[in-house]
Amino acid sequence: MAKKSMLMRQRHREKAVKRFAAKRAELKELIRNPKTSDDAKAEAQKELQKLPRDANPIRLRNRCALTRRLLKTARSSTQASPFRPSRHSGNFSAGRSAMNIGRRFPQRRPISKNIRR
Repeated sequence: MAKKSMLMRQRHREKAVKRFAAKRAELKELIRNPKTSDDAKAEAQKELQKLPRDANPIRLRNRCALTRRLLKTARSSTQASPFRPSRHSGNFSAGRSAMNIGRRFPQRRPISKNIRR
């Protein structure tokens, strides 16, 4: 399980994103609009900077649905499947991580060092 303090931070950020979503969208639209004057754009940027940092949806984290641990992002094709549920819950799905699980029995070794097979 993830730490309770981290989960509480995530909930706080989710509430902030919902609370300021309309205002953020309105200010972003003013900034993107080519018909808006430069003074109005500068004022909108200042207002956008005054909003809390946690109101930005970029600050939300992807978490496992079962254990609430952080999930990796898909940055390269070498990672098997970063968006599957966490392996800490005991759900081992087929993939690179599950290949080592099947090796339960070690290789047979000779009984004595003098005996060769």
